[in-house]
Amino acid sequence: ELPNGKILSFYTRHHNNDLFMSKTISPGDITKWEGPRRIEITNDEEEELYGAPKYTYANPVMLSDEKNRIFLFGRWMGFKPVMIWSDNQGESWSKSRVVICPQPFDPGNRPYVKYYSDGKSKIHMAFTDGHPRNEPFNSIYYAYYQKGSFFRADGSLICTIDSLPFEPSDATLVYKGNSKEGRAWIYDIKIDDNDFPVIAYARYPTEVDHIYHYAKFN
Repeated sequence: ELPNGKILSFYTRHHNNDLFMSKTISPGDITKWEGPRRIEITNDEEEELYGAPKYTYANPVMLSDEKNRIFLFGRWMGFKPVMIWSDNQGESWSKSRVVICPQPFDPGNRPYVKYYSDGKSKIHMAFTDGHPRNEPFNSIYYAYYQKGSFFRADGSLICTIDSLPFEPSDATLVYKGNSKEGRAWIYDIKIDDNDFPVIAYARYPTEVDHIYHYAKFN
């Protein structure tokens, strides 16, 4: 929801060439929308490294402590989590930045992320090494964004936006996938009353044995 009460929506088809946004015509009324607008995203340097973008997912967050800057997370460069941001309610956007990328770059690797924000200053992220069908020891990690940088759960610095991407192993390890206890998959993330992350995930000791967990940072 924008400060004027209108709703800004983002969407794309799976692994598609276009990413769109649309805004309600009136505050509080979701029955009438403006026509779709294609979001123009460029970063020639990252395209050279990761290939042309193919858009999947759209996870918008607006932070009031950053003058209502809108962050949009998704997956489009090299199957990796990516972010852009806008300081004018979506009228124009920054260059895209790959956020998480194990090294060396592998186009078949695709970390999956769940996002949660207080809408003020932080964006919490829980994510995997990749897809469990491809990563035999798929693990769960946590990081958060605040004031232009990414941090581990204990507040230690991972990197700034300018030095992205970071690797999954640079973040806080929540669950370590292994041959005995199984690979893992992320389900959701929220924060508790102390602003600490709580993460829901599953681990798979076998194909037919799925064990569900939650992890709480204290």
